[in-house]
Amino acid sequence: MSAIGSLFQITMIVDVCDAPELAAGGKLKGAPSMRHAGCWNSEQIPRARITTRSFRRTRLLIYCGSGGRAASRGKSLKDLGYQSVYNAGDFKELADAGLQTQPT
Repeated sequence: MSAIGSLFQITMIVDVCDAPELAAGGKLKGAPSMRHAGCWNSEQIPRARITTRSFRRTRLLIYCGSGGRAASRGKSLKDLGYQSVYNAGDFKELADAGLQTQPT
């Protein structure tokens, strides 16, 4: 990808927290929740009116309660052909860094 292309690359933060983690701390504001392994295909992942092909180039930042599930789900997405998948760590760390949160 060119420097200009990466400048305009879309980034989406994805929540893979389980129900107890969500109940205990909430989630990042606006992050789609994708807790179930069965929702990891291109038809079920939220896409902001962009094609599946271009969505696979979307930068995905995945987080959960501790970071472990995010790593597992990130691998699943890479196996499905998503090119820019990163483990953003745990919810508390992101919230403490100043990202906006919302109750569930």
